[in-house]
Amino acid sequence: PRSPLSHRRLHDAAAAGDAAKVGELLAGGEDPTLRHIAFGFKVPYDVSADGATRDAFRRFCGASPGAWNWERAHVPSGLTEAEEEARRERHRRRARDQRRAAERARRARRKG
Repeated sequence: PRSPLSHRRLHDAAAAGDAAKVGELLAGGEDPTLRHIAFGFKVPYDVSADGATRDAFRRFCGASPGAWNWERAHVPSGLTEAEEEARRERHRRRARDQRRAAERARRARRKG
């Protein structure tokens, strides 16, 4: 039998921004749809400290879409490896474009 505190482990990990622990707890069967009084009756996804932690929920949802009622857990959509790679590519492209724009601005300032 679980202790009353075990029902908040996923909330605690999410609020602390511990994405690895969130993934571990979800893989271990922790219920992302439970609400907890100590967290204003919010589900763990809603108390996530940062994007990396929210992505841990989305990654698990993408890998196990039928495991939980993800809508009830407030997880907007699953995140697949392909989607993550596309996101990384967008970030790389954006960073490259910003570097190029900064270089053009430096050249324009030097020209006078």
